[in-house]
Formats: sequence, C-alpha cells, structure tokens
Amino acid sequence: MMSLPGVGAVVALTYQSVIDDPGRFTFSKKVGPWVGLTPSRSQSGKRDVSGGITNAGDVNLRRALCQAATVMMHRDRSTWLRTWAA
Repeated sequence: MMSLPGVGAVVALTYQSVIDDPGRFTFSKKVGPWVGLTPSRSQSGKRDVSGGITNAGDVNLRRALCQAATVMMHRDRSTWLRTWAA
C-alpha cells in the first residue's frame, strides 16, 4: 500500500469525487491540466513566458492537492517525492 504525507481521507475523497470516472483520461498526465495545475504559457516568436497555474477545473480539488503538497514539503523525513519537488 502506498501512502504520502498530507494525503489523507479528505484529499482522497475530494479527488475521487471530482475525477469520478478515471477512464475518461487516456493518460494520467492529462489529469493535471484538467485540474488546472499546469503553468500557463504565452509564446510568440522567440518570446516564451511561463506563468502561474491556469486555475482551470475544480477549485476545491486544486486547493486540497496544494495543501497536501505543502504538508509533504514541510515534513521532517526526506522522501524521493520531496527531493524531486525541491
């Protein structure tokens, strides 16, 4: 069984209720943009600006995932995910 610090019952139930049918996503990498957790981009010629997150999708799920990530980053023990995120 896998577990992550910060991801408890509330975050898991929020994720499950918003995603509803995971079969509608052909790849797991498509969930992030659907939720709005990918940076916005503005490209024109040589100019390529990466902005803040797009804020598309469900605000409650995005908020729960951001709080879970904050908890994970501020825990004492080091994990591979924390090392990757840092």
